[in-house]
Amino acid sequence: MTEKQKGRQFRYYLIYGFLIAVDQAFSAPFEAEYSRFRLDTGGTHQPDLLITRANGCEALPTRQRGAKNGMLLPLGEGDTELICDDGVAADFVFSMAEPCIAWDDKCFIHAGAVSKNGRAMLFPAVMDTGKTSTVMQLLHRGYAYIGDEWVVVDTNAKAYPFPKRVHIINHNLEGDKAMVLRALNGNHAAYQLYLWYFRIWLLFKQHFPVRRVRSLLGIFRPILCCDIQALLPDVTIAQPAAISYVFYLQRANVADITIEEMDGGEVARRMASWNQFEKREFIKEYHVYAATGIKPNHRIEGMLERETGIMRAAFRNAKVFKVSLPDSMLSKETFRQLAAAIDSLFNSRCQLPASHSTAEDLRP
Repeated sequence: MTEKQKGRQFRYYLIYGFLIAVDQAFSAPFEAEYSRFRLDTGGTHQPDLLITRANGCEALPTRQRGAKNGMLLPLGEGDTELICDDGVAADFVFSMAEPCIAWDDKCFIHAGAVSKNGRAMLFPAVMDTGKTSTVMQLLHRGYAYIGDEWVVVDTNAKAYPFPKRVHIINHNLEGDKAMVLRALNGNHAAYQLYLWYFRIWLLFKQHFPVRRVRSLLGIFRPILCCDIQALLPDVTIAQPAAISYVFYLQRANVADITIEEMDGGEVARRMASWNQFEKREFIKEYHVYAATGIKPNHRIEGMLERETGIMRAAFRNAKVFKVSLPDSMLSKETFRQLAAAIDSLFNSRCQLPASHSTAEDLRP
């Protein structure tokens, strides 16, 4: 325990060897997302990331727009403390703390993933492509859950479960009243309110195609957050598993689901770049700090190259495919068909030809 931890209440989370200690004043979102990684105590180990309150010093530099209180990020070489003013929103602390999680031999990937018989399948993709929908359809087919938005992969070609809350958005909920009710703890009145909100939101989205308006609508997008086993009580959280298949999901101008072979290195390059996009606010703050005199942090500046290398190694034993989904007609039926095709491929261990194939070719 460090001197700064003495006399204060902290929550501890151990994520595959990376230890986070969070001042209880800011712990609510960490508890909501990382509860499965919580420890009762941090023991005698030095935290890899210590999130603590400032001792009455001047206002700190990293702030939400319009806020008076801020934080000091651990952006210097070897820094491990994220220091917060009292009154900083805990969700903002969480959003800036999560990009600080880093390992030498592991990294996050924006992907869904399931496993069966010790073999993992990954579905890397950018946002709004169908990771969660694909994973949920495969869970109904008896696969174990690894993740639906983020997964940890390592240089030993393994995928590690990262069971944060499932963020259920509109295309996951369409036509599935039972799932919405489970996410709302069975509250039928809340379901009716949600349904009307969802319909009004879709109406605005369809009739206001201007980019800035759609961006604003994204802030108010109807999202429900729920633990995967609360949504699907029979689901099993997987153990770390060897990565056997990688299906890179993309929306495209195609009439039907199209599956073709893809280079694993290209998937690694794309997804490491997406990691940079997801960490954009954190990276922007680093460059602001660097411009005002902080010494270079080689770990942050080499993040893209390092994560690309880790993903390349993670995919080295896998069969890698690109899955093009019809952009104009994504629906629950689309993902049922995709899950059926992937399940057939997994169970038969067949090889796809180099020329592109459709989901029809893979059905039993």
